[in-house]
Amino acid sequence: MSQGELKLQNVCVMAFVLALSGCETPLDMHMSRYSRSSFEKIQHSDYRGALDDLNKGVKFELNNPNVDHLVMVGLYRERADLKCFHLADPEGALEDYSENISHAEKIFESQTSLAQQQHAYRARARCKETVLKDGAGARADYALADLKEARYADIKKMDDAYYEKVQAKAQAERDRQYAEEAARKAQGPSVWELNAEAASKKLKEMQADHSHKTSPYYGTGCNGSSSCR
Repeated sequence: MSQGELKLQNVCVMAFVLALSGCETPLDMHMSRYSRSSFEKIQHSDYRGALDDLNKGVKFELNNPNVDHLVMVGLYRERADLKCFHLADPEGALEDYSENISHAEKIFESQTSLAQQQHAYRARARCKETVLKDGAGARADYALADLKEARYADIKKMDDAYYEKVQAKAQAERDRQYAEEAARKAQGPSVWELNAEAASKKLKEMQADHSHKTSPYYGTGCNGSSSCR
């Protein structure tokens, strides 16, 4: 798969996530050819055509030796929603929701994985509740979604605390360096700085009256230090 196609697919899943979260997804977003075509067909109620595009997208990604699980989450969830709410195939939808959950669990980054698992369980619960009229199954999935949400909140809290700790340590180091610099400046210029300032002033005077050309080191690339005398 080319880098361009991979980049398009990674952006595509963001479109699915935005759509599923209730946000409007702009049609001009850069999406993979399958997901973009599917999205446009859904807008025109061409659900069979959209399903065909999603099938191609799933097949295409499964042939990728490095499957992007976040992309698969979007593809399976969108296909499951189509089957459940538009194509009268709730059993097929449940299979896709299960694949959606499976890929969400395989996402490496823990917060992203838990967030996607939460959405996956809620999506499956809605299908069970509204189409299959399986109240018990829906409640079980909602409960699992709540557990994932709680775990997500715990990890986020720990990550936020760690980030604050790192930031506090970095700020303490900046404060220490600032205090040292302020203390050094309060003591006045060091002997080295005084000597350097005096040497710079002397050189400028010699350059002004061209007396620097009388130095035995003029034109040799040596500055007169002991290392090159």
